[in-house]
Amino acid sequence: MKAIQCPAGGYLNISSTFAQLSTIRATTPRQFNYLNKVLYRSYLPYSINSPPSNFIMADVQTQPPLKRGEWKHPEVTDLRGPCPIINSLANHGFIARDGRNITTDEIMKAFQEELGLGPDVAFGLTKPPFALHTRDSEDEGLEDKKDAPQGYFHGFFNRLPGLPTINSESRLGLRDPGQVNEKGEPVLNIDQLKRHGAVEHDVSLVRRDFAQGDNTTIQPDLLHDLLASASDDGKGGKIFTIQDFAQFRNRRLEQQKKENSNLNFGLREAILAFGEVALVMSVWGAKSVAEYDRVPFEYIKAIFEEERLPFREGWVRRNVPLTMPELLANSTYLQASALYDYTIGKFWNR
Repeated sequence: MKAIQCPAGGYLNISSTFAQLSTIRATTPRQFNYLNKVLYRSYLPYSINSPPSNFIMADVQTQPPLKRGEWKHPEVTDLRGPCPIINSLANHGFIARDGRNITTDEIMKAFQEELGLGPDVAFGLTKPPFALHTRDSEDEGLEDKKDAPQGYFHGFFNRLPGLPTINSESRLGLRDPGQVNEKGEPVLNIDQLKRHGAVEHDVSLVRRDFAQGDNTTIQPDLLHDLLASASDDGKGGKIFTIQDFAQFRNRRLEQQKKENSNLNFGLREAILAFGEVALVMSVWGAKSVAEYDRVPFEYIKAIFEEERLPFREGWVRRNVPLTMPELLANSTYLQASALYDYTIGKFWNR
């Protein structure tokens, strides 16, 4: 308990515009420090040990630490990146809430225990980004794509990474040299996920491209378009099917071709992009065989708008861990659906 001494009439009178209060409660350490600075320094002429008779005591309390799994919107000092799933894990405290100095073990544990990923998928998603970043800047070394054709059939010869070690470099690597914790373990900050051309790629679902100046912030117009692409479930509600995601990915590609003259989206980027959607479908859509290829609208809204795992909407972690063959099969299904819509479907539905 922390006490602040305040003058006059049993109320805090910091200025004539302040409401009369007998108790102030700080909900964060930052607010606590701010109140200390404002109130203590405002009344330095008074002795803390022997206050005048018209002083009262106003309690400033800090909230107890959040429980693991309890969701909280990030503070302005917390680090976040372009991945809604990683951001959600941090917002729930399954990995460091401040987004700093996260280890491979921390992420793999969250992937397996909270999302239901198998060890092969958790390893495959976690280890490559912990290799060293291959470029001095986020745009250095990328091929000039300005005049190159963009789409699912291009970019076949983009370099794919090997399995990294602590000191190896990788196209998917995000770490800086010497970025380790006190135990010597490799660590990452969440905002490093925005490094362009590694894990992050153009044609995000709800974020702009790197060349457009901000590849981290959720864009309200893109979020609106994503949510509007859901299908009717036949019961008065909304769902996202594999076809919905495939068609939305195609629309986003066409949109970015017009808006980003430096677009870089070939086969490598398409594999990453559809793999991400396949992960969403596999983790949040596998309720039963009959509903395997669909995700409730409310789940997608929670993940992409609030960056929150949809526990309160009724989601529970899958019982059977997601393995790499299943994830690859779902990703292939998505890509096939997108290619059909992009080619045959485009002309068939004219």
